[in-house]
Amino acid sequence: MIIGETKLTRVLVGRLEAGEWLHDALLEIARLERVDAAMVRGQGIVDVAELELWEPARKAYGAPLRLSGALELASLSGSVSLRGGAPDVRLHAVVAGPRAEAGPPACAGGRLARGRAVVVELALDVYDDGDLDRSVDDPVTGLPLWRTPRRR
Repeated sequence: MIIGETKLTRVLVGRLEAGEWLHDALLEIARLERVDAAMVRGQGIVDVAELELWEPARKAYGAPLRLSGALELASLSGSVSLRGGAPDVRLHAVVAGPRAEAGPPACAGGRLARGRAVVVELALDVYDDGDLDRSVDDPVTGLPLWRTPRRR
């Protein structure tokens, strides 16, 4: 286990509009607002979602499942942290597609590799004194993970 302490210093709230790519927009927000450490949450509607699932045997994410059309972004969560000194955005999502004639909507979830907004409302819980840096390549998963936070 690794653990550090920080205080929530500000919350950025906003809306992404039609045609904006989620990762690109969040990286731009991080650059403009000088965000090095934040948790992301949101919901809305997307017209493209590329979802990936982690494949343990390969220690990598598999090829993305590309979904398109009117998709409900039922849940969006993730983080902004540093990797190689630059902001890095990691997102996970659950999306729901159109309802079959009498059945429930189809749902899919996983790591969001790419997503294009129709409209997405989001919040970034920013930790200005946070020290989140993805500099550890985990031998078990192969994923770049946060290193142990330094005390400030």
